[in-house]
Amino acid sequence: PRGGLCIGQRHISLSTCGVVDGIDRLAAEKFQITLSVSLHAHDDAVRDAVMPVNRRWNISELLAACRRYAGATGRRISFEYTLISGKNCGEKDAAALAEKVRDELEKQIPQLDRAEIARISIDNNGKIIVADDLRTVIDIANEIAPEHLELCVDNPFDWLDSIRHAGSVFLGRNCPEALGDYLAGPNHTLPTQGTAKFSSPLSVDDFVKKTQYTYFTRDALAAVAEDVAAFARMEGLTGHARSAVIRTMESEA
Repeated sequence: PRGGLCIGQRHISLSTCGVVDGIDRLAAEKFQITLSVSLHAHDDAVRDAVMPVNRRWNISELLAACRRYAGATGRRISFEYTLISGKNCGEKDAAALAEKVRDELEKQIPQLDRAEIARISIDNNGKIIVADDLRTVIDIANEIAPEHLELCVDNPFDWLDSIRHAGSVFLGRNCPEALGDYLAGPNHTLPTQGTAKFSSPLSVDDFVKKTQYTYFTRDALAAVAEDVAAFARMEGLTGHARSAVIRTMESEA
């Protein structure tokens, strides 16, 4: 539509490429919609290639309009920064996005009931890591082996098999950790401090008693007895060594 505004039944999609003059009127009419702002590009030439429009607003004006909208409707606004290969996915863009995330944290933390505890946790353990691509991000996540991992990406199931070390994985942008903690059903007793590399969430398996067993024929033992004895002798357990070898020396009678 003219002006770069697209109205769907459930949401409005805007971009830095164009916001129509009626943004304040939309706020006043309180449409039952979600307002999603997508920052597609860093200059007009790229914007024209990504989303040609008739009018362009400065990003600061756009954000101001969104704040007025949020204030008038009481609705939350979701900001989505879309990285487009070869257009706005450079090092400077990623660094700018990381700064915006940091700034938003500084706004959100004081609003929490346990702000003091959250402040200490973020200061001591919080990290914003800028990576070259999503594959590198996955590798970093596997190295950290987090207790909780939110995959806030498009097509999260495409990346699920790449996650080797995580206690609990939350797939997509509509799956906050709290959903798994309190309602969705997966166990909330999870491996912490990197132990997801070698342990799993609590499950019924932890309450099942198991017994292992071993059976060798005499010929099978004879084939490996000296190997068993060698390991036993290295540990100084000559009795163990003899227990393997002597069985191959006894008569069938």
